[in-house]
Amino acid sequence: MTRRNANAVLAPKPLKYEHTAEQMLFIHAIYFIHEQNEVKCDEFSDNFFEYLRENHLLFSGDEDAHPSRGTRTGKARIHQQIRNLISSHKSLVPSEFFEIVNDCYRLKKDVLPSDTHARPTPQRNSSKTPGENVILYGAPGTGKSTYIEDTFGDNIIRTIFFPEYLNADFVGTYQPVSSDGGEKFTYEFVPGPLIKAICKAKTNTHDQICLVIEEINRGDAASIFGEYIQLLDRQEDGASRFSISCSTHLSRYLESQWNDSVEQIKLPDNLSIYATMNTWDEGSRTIDAAFRRRWKFKYMPICFDQCSLFEEKVFYNNNNSLRWGILAQAINACLKNTKAEDKLIGPYFLAKCEHGSREVFCDKVLHYLFETLLRFDEEREVIFVRGYSTFCALRNDYLNGVKIFSDNLSTKIEEIETSYEKKK
Repeated sequence: MTRRNANAVLAPKPLKYEHTAEQMLFIHAIYFIHEQNEVKCDEFSDNFFEYLRENHLLFSGDEDAHPSRGTRTGKARIHQQIRNLISSHKSLVPSEFFEIVNDCYRLKKDVLPSDTHARPTPQRNSSKTPGENVILYGAPGTGKSTYIEDTFGDNIIRTIFFPEYLNADFVGTYQPVSSDGGEKFTYEFVPGPLIKAICKAKTNTHDQICLVIEEINRGDAASIFGEYIQLLDRQEDGASRFSISCSTHLSRYLESQWNDSVEQIKLPDNLSIYATMNTWDEGSRTIDAAFRRRWKFKYMPICFDQCSLFEEKVFYNNNNSLRWGILAQAINACLKNTKAEDKLIGPYFLAKCEHGSREVFCDKVLHYLFETLLRFDEEREVIFVRGYSTFCALRNDYLNGVKIFSDNLSTKIEEIETSYEKKK
């Protein structure tokens, strides 16, 4: 099919600015998608990029975000309200759209409402809510795991992916099981977290059950899921669209649990799979397109306004204490022009019990800044005073009350603190 020009598609429908910015953007996107819904994914991606660029919906310089150039880190910035609005009209949107907007584009901030960066509020409290597959992504410390706990409560089965994690660990396999006080061993099928979650959902049909996968991109996700990736395709009611045949040992195990013959397995409609992902992590693996398209993506923004730990005190220069929320925002303000947003510090980077400890702050926050984000001397001078070439020297001075933070950071702290006091 011949690719269509984005401006030509939009020409019959001039922009009407009596709509809110959010509604206007949604109308543009849906209209464009409706006209392009027969175009192949690559063509759609290119055309949609041109539409955003030519209608001034991209940051200046975001031409580097063009999908054909292959760059991806830091470009997933479609804001939560827009994604929610589009998600509620899925019947109008081809599936490729969700992958494209979550991987390739950032929308211009002044197009969006002022509260765009508010942390998403958990809304999944109905037993009739269909199961879904969701990946939460964002900077470290944005509360991804907490969001899941707030959404599902205690109905969670949790696992974590890592490089050596296997399909047998995830699904289940035969393992030696001790009996008679450890003197005898028999081999039995031991279920992994996936099968445990399916069984829990089948036996608790009135509850919303969630399988949580922490750090999903630290393992080979497609290999870990294996053939069970097919279960991720959902029907409207939340159950798997397709079922897969059970192996003999899995069938025997499920029959013992359900007292019924089991030859096929699928995800129940009350079972959701939520995963967390830090896109910046250098030890992470790329998630392939076939696996990715079966998930919804929810961006967790850096939002200090609703942070319960904002007033917690941390030690600053010369043994002076400072609000954690003020210091973290000042650090981010110093870094935002040179570092991608997903590398900045989220409000929950430190746990509540960690704020009063100099050692924890030093070994967690300062080490992250010095060794992970700011690896060159000229970068470090944005946050720290000049002259530190080793973390050991920085750490010793901090613990001894010596001034280690730069005047540049002190200026940002004063600005943010003044603004904060005015708002109060």
